[in-house]
Amino acid sequence: MPYLLVMHQNGGCDYTIGCGTKVVELKATNPKRAWNEAVQIIDDHGGLDPSDNRVDTASFFTIADEVRLDMTYLKHQRQMQRLKEVEAKAEAEERANYERLKAKFGK
Repeated sequence: MPYLLVMHQNGGCDYTIGCGTKVVELKATNPKRAWNEAVQIIDDHGGLDPSDNRVDTASFFTIADEVRLDMTYLKHQRQMQRLKEVEAKAEAEERANYERLKAKFGK
């Protein structure tokens, strides 16, 4: 079963995704080994040094399933949604203009 270690360092970020966060895939095959590997990685990053704040929090997670997202498909879907919104807005403006002209010139 795969494990992920997530380490976080507090501090300012400028709104960057994952700012101050590092995710590491552990090679361990059981929780005890994952614990030991995580502690070693945290130590390698200076996180166990009491005078250093490179790692403020850390957790490791068991990954039961991995579901990859098809980013090409998702981006295409978003593009099609935006296109429909633009088309709907253009049609609403045309209909409003039609109604305005119809009222102005009759019929």
